[in-house]
Amino acid sequence: MPHWFKIENNTVDFRSDKEYIPLIHACEITVHHIMKNYPAPYHLMVTGGLDSQLVLYSWLNFGRDYIPTHVTYNKILNHHDQVTLIQFCDKFKLTINFKDFDLLGFYQNSYDSFAKKYKLISPHFAAHLAFAEDLPGTVIYSGDRIWQRPNIHTGNICLYEHSLYKNIVPYFLMETPQIAYSLQYYIKNLDSKSKFDYRQRDKILLNEGIPVIVPLRKFTGFELVKNYYDYNFPIDVKTKLQYATRPSPRSFDLILRYPYEDLFLKKEILYLVNSLHH
Repeated sequence: MPHWFKIENNTVDFRSDKEYIPLIHACEITVHHIMKNYPAPYHLMVTGGLDSQLVLYSWLNFGRDYIPTHVTYNKILNHHDQVTLIQFCDKFKLTINFKDFDLLGFYQNSYDSFAKKYKLISPHFAAHLAFAEDLPGTVIYSGDRIWQRPNIHTGNICLYEHSLYKNIVPYFLMETPQIAYSLQYYIKNLDSKSKFDYRQRDKILLNEGIPVIVPLRKFTGFELVKNYYDYNFPIDVKTKLQYATRPSPRSFDLILRYPYEDLFLKKEILYLVNSLHH
């Protein structure tokens, strides 16, 4: 489905004349927009993170025909990323659809062909796409709102590209201009002497009336998977030297990320956005 923002020639155009509004109103607009334009059921791909809790709270209040869906990796490899999800869903009496995925088998047997088919550079987002391939209805990923720029980058742009021909909401928190810019309403109404740190996302959401449960720290869900690769797939000296200038020396990245960046990494993305402080 076409989106209100445009991505063309590595430029993301997020300019919009929509008025900035409080987050909870933007959530309502966004949920209704999705239900009007996408088929049910709506699979909310959630973890224990704050953005996932915001998506869940939005659908709890304004949606229908939705299924909170959490994918487990080989049953136990991302259990640490479920704690606050379970607490949040227990609090609001939501039922989680747990779906187990053989992530290790996928990486060892299918990832190479899958990544080359879709020109993927991120093993994280390749997994997200793979385990949602056969879900009926619409698959919804949380994404993030605009801060200094849209949180669309060379790793997760594959979600957007998939959404052009599949029923995927690639970034719920940027699906409408109202929700994409809702953070700016908060900034605009801060006292001029107040200091604002976007890393303190829990305080922002709580101040906006979203009753999130704060995780001990931010998880990707792949922490134990990376440990598994470090232990089971030692890297030879030649490969270490080949990727010595890349950010991570870990086996997971040297095997599953950097060779695909060499093949498919796109130019740095440019951003066109509204003035963030008007």
